[in-house]
Amino acid sequence: MKRVLKLALLGTCAPTCRFEMLSLYRAESLSPDKVSAFRARIGRALKGMS
Repeated sequence: MKRVLKLALLGTCAPTCRFEMLSLYRAESLSPDKVSAFRARIGRALKGMS
């Protein structure tokens, strides 16, 4: 899936952009602590973009 998004969509629309994909598996059965940790990971990734 990552390769499809990166090459097909971004390669055509925004060839010089940077692409990072964060995945959260089995989200429906995670503990609140795991969800909070993933939210923090998203925050760090977004903070690094600026």
